[in-house]
Amino acid sequence: MVVVMSQYYKFMNECAEIDLNDLKDVLLIIKRYFKDSNYSDLD
Repeated sequence: MVVVMSQYYKFMNECAEIDLNDLKDVLLIIKRYFKDSNYSDLD
């Protein structure tokens, strides 16, 4: 899980300049990533 969070923060750092208007899309991508990774506990 620690590795996943590290990758998550790295991803966020790489997308630091993203528009707030695209934040929903980013959250959907992250949620889908966790879902595809079978992290059902994160919902």
